[in-house]
Amino acid sequence: VVARTRQGALAMSWSRDTGKSWSPLVAIDLPNPNAGTDAVTLADGRQLIVYNHSAHWPDRPGDGPRWPLNIGLSRDGVDWRNVLTL
Repeated sequence: VVARTRQGALAMSWSRDTGKSWSPLVAIDLPNPNAGTDAVTLADGRQLIVYNHSAHWPDRPGDGPRWPLNIGLSRDGVDWRNVLTL
């Protein structure tokens, strides 16, 4: 599961038992200003996420610009890279 945070980055949690239990949230290497995201697992197993590639405003933690809109890609759900700015 992908979660937005007030710390300026996205976080993830994993389940190995079809959602009965979850790992603790862990920050991933994509910035985000506490904005919504959409993520899917592609047919080849890679994960794709649509997100805002920006951090929060310095004077307003937990809030920031909702631009740019980007697509991130991961092969393992841990290491992410920004692949496209929309």
